Amino acid sequence: MTAAIDSIRHTAHNWRVRIDDGGLSPREQAEFDRWLTADPRHGDAFAEAEALWDTLGHIDYGAELDRPMGIERAQDLASGLVAGLTARLKTGLTTGLTTGVVGRLARGRRAAVAVSLLLVAAIMSVPLLRGPSAPAPYRDAAPVVFETPRGVTDTVVLADGTQVTLGAGSIFEATVTATDRRARLVAGAAFLSVVTDPARPFVIGAGAAEVRVIGTAFDLQRKGNTLHVAVEEGMVEVSHPLVAAMGTERPHGDAWRRGTTDLIARARLTAGQAVRASQRDGLGSAHTVAAEDMGAWRRGELVYIRATLSEITADINRYAARPVAVDPSVRHLKLSGTFRVDNIDGLLSGLETALPVRVEERDGTRMIVSAQSPGQSPGQSSGQSSGQSSGQSSGQSSTPSPTRPAAASKTPDHPKK
Repeated sequence: MTAAIDSIRHTAHNWRVRIDDGGLSPREQAEFDRWLTADPRHGDAFAEAEALWDTLGHIDYGAELDRPMGIERAQDLASGLVAGLTARLKTGLTTGLTTGVVGRLARGRRAAVAVSLLLVAAIMSVPLLRGPSAPAPYRDAAPVVFETPRGVTDTVVLADGTQVTLGAGSIFEATVTATDRRARLVAGAAFLSVVTDPARPFVIGAGAAEVRVIGTAFDLQRKGNTLHVAVEEGMVEVSHPLVAAMGTERPHGDAWRRGTTDLIARARLTAGQAVRASQRDGLGSAHTVAAEDMGAWRRGELVYIRATLSEITADINRYAARPVAVDPSVRHLKLSGTFRVDNIDGLLSGLETALPVRVEERDGTRMIVSAQSPGQSPGQSSGQSSGQSSGQSSGQSSTPSPTRPAAASKTPDHPKK
């Protein structure tokens, strides 16, 4: 939606420039009339452009053009321009499209300044009528860092219009310029709706993995050195260095990114597909994922398909009021299940039901440890063969119940969603 509105505004301003620059031919006038009546938003956008140009009439253009106009001065001028326009719109001074305004603006130097200011406004992503949800401006160097606290999700809009929904306890860095779009998921989860721009692929790094898209909607979840990618629409390319998976050192610098295709594993995902990449196992095989499970954390659910206790614990700590740790001897045990983020106690109880583990209190931290006696492997219990898959015992499903009540001795967690 944001990309469509931006495109309409851009077209409206282009029409406004063409009208002032010598007027329209009969053919162009007919084309303009068709565009204007094709969508109610077109008329609103053109009225907005009219108001912007009308506001330009209050600037001493000769004085502005007689002095050097660096980027800071241009930004100041554009900011003042938009502030004036916003005030006019709020007080109802802009009444819409009138043919009389078309002939009032002088050509020449003032039109040139107007075009320059519109370009500056575009580069700055100035929020015309967008309010507090407007994109952050383009940044040339340092990335913009977004961070959410434990138990809280949030949605931000980047300078190019890309929308990013951040999960609880997440850190996301983004650098968006006129020529480049890069980001990094430092921790947590992010669901991105990327604005299509073939000239500027959107590249997201997460540990050793890299995700490259042109325009799509997809889910990212980072849990330690493991990244999960699931695509809702469009296509995504995921790459991961083979050397990291083999446990050897990555080549110095960015050599592994430049043409060393023999060191890189790649997967192209389309809608409904997902993949897992980890430093321990490398890039996995693409698999299908149910639409309702994709980015389920946005509606307060944690969905696991053969996830390790290490990954599950990473999620728990983004929501739980008290820290949870997992003993190294059981951190690779796997299970599947669906849990509510506001029922951490139920999740922990489900782990004890489905896996040979128990939860102990240790100095304010809840520790997931083996339920077996010393010397017995966590994946093996009486009457269970060592070849049985982890997370399953005789007659017991590996999918725990999310609604099982917690033990009375446990203090319940009720994090914010």
